[in-house]
Amino acid sequence: MDALKYSIIAIAASLALTSCLSKEEPQNQEERYNSIEKEIRKDLGFFENEQTVNEQNTALLKSALEAELENNDFFYANKYCDLLEIVNYPESKESKKKIMEAEATFLKFALDDALKNYDFENAKKHCDVLKNVDFSISKEYSERIKIAETSFWISQKSEDAANRLISAIDSRPVEKPSIGTISESAPAYDWQAKRHNDLIDEYFEKALTQRNEILIQKLLSQYVDEPTYETIEIGPKGKRNKVTGFTDQRKKEAQKKFEDAKKNW
Repeated sequence: MDALKYSIIAIAASLALTSCLSKEEPQNQEERYNSIEKEIRKDLGFFENEQTVNEQNTALLKSALEAELENNDFFYANKYCDLLEIVNYPESKESKKKIMEAEATFLKFALDDALKNYDFENAKKHCDVLKNVDFSISKEYSERIKIAETSFWISQKSEDAANRLISAIDSRPVEKPSIGTISESAPAYDWQAKRHNDLIDEYFEKALTQRNEILIQKLLSQYVDEPTYETIEIGPKGKRNKVTGFTDQRKKEAQKKFEDAKKNW
């Protein structure tokens, strides 16, 4: 009996959906949505049973939602899911999960396609949308985009490509401490400078592998001085670190590595 009951409800929902979609054809998505919303929100008829109507409305909304998912239209799928929450909250939670999984899958395909075609601009846009759907996956793709884009620009060996890569570097320290600065721990600039130079080292090694002299010269100019400091005693306050100067040793090491490598080019 239950199987027959739900079959009748599904047929009724299908007929209701067909009725909603057939009025004043052709209807755009907004008109279709408004028509279905009107059907869902209308008052109960005198002889109508509330549970039966809710079951029919649930089937109607799930059918409309599925149709939008088939077209990868997640905006309207979510709108129907919001309506579904009004008439059947448990079903809306299941549908919301299904929408998110479908959208994540769609965005992953779009991201893979964009990366395959070196379309980093659209890859980043897709990744931004993915953050709101599955943050952990978006983080993975964000790293993939960074690696792919870096490798691509390094491989181009052109002035424009080198400039693009350099302009994307945002790790340069902002405030350089004065010689004589005293602090309880290593100056924050020390960590910032080392982190920045580590990134330049990473790009430098890749540029060396590609024998990209244009980029190598630009990267050499991006190294920053790292502070040197000594530990001093300051009365009862104990030990402190005092900045004694700065060193460009990292840049010198990179310059020598480049000169040695170039002898074999």
